[in-house]
Amino acid sequence: NVGQIQSGKSVVVFVKVNANLGKFGIKVPNSAIVSSVTPDPIGTNNAASTVVEILEVTTVSITQKDSEDPILSFKPLVYTIDIKNTGKTDARAVKFVSTLPNNVALTSGPGCSLTAGTLSCPVGQLAPGATFRLTLTTNINNVAGLLSNTGTVSGINVNPTQTTEDTTVIAPTSISLTKLDNPDPITAGNQLTYTLNTKVTGQFPASGVVITDTLPIGVTYNKDLSSPLCTQSAPNVRTITCSLGAMETSQTKSVSIT
Repeated sequence: NVGQIQSGKSVVVFVKVNANLGKFGIKVPNSAIVSSVTPDPIGTNNAASTVVEILEVTTVSITQKDSEDPILSFKPLVYTIDIKNTGKTDARAVKFVSTLPNNVALTSGPGCSLTAGTLSCPVGQLAPGATFRLTLTTNINNVAGLLSNTGTVSGINVNPTQTTEDTTVIAPTSISLTKLDNPDPITAGNQLTYTLNTKVTGQFPASGVVITDTLPIGVTYNKDLSSPLCTQSAPNVRTITCSLGAMETSQTKSVSIT
């Protein structure tokens, strides 16, 4: 009983019911009639009906894989997403939704739409055992660190399922190297020292920095007088390797080879 309703106004009534378990795939009609003690000259619009289909809840799995990990900044990063119906009934109106990480721009996502950083990709109906593959191509902006892309798959009769793919991004940086000899000129039989200066000139740190120096013919490497960071792989080998390790932005490291 909704009582009195003023002319031009409306009243909304909610009736909540539970579908009977086990009765899936059937369509249930429901009709309602409105009446009033006040005479209604138009009685043809006093009834309404609707039909509800009862669906069985099904299970959908989702996997997400990045194309490269770790990956250099500015390179295309491709996400391959597989959505599979692992249940026993059709999955209806399935969709994939993801909020792209910061500093990642979508360049290709067939059928998908991007609004305010939220990506929405319709999958549609999936039969039991069917798999839908979604390929997203992105570009990484000037950034370094860990990117996490979380996606959610859902549907009318699908419980939402999430997956997260982490990708380590390495930002390219610039390294300079200068080399000095002392003394110059030099006479045969005297000690000659090469000083090598390495500097990180880019805006990001560098890791695993290594100098490889091939000594000229006629020069013998002196391990005791050279920097401890430098090594010779074997006697009489002219290639000297100096491992500098990690270097911060604008940092300079120097080694000497005698």
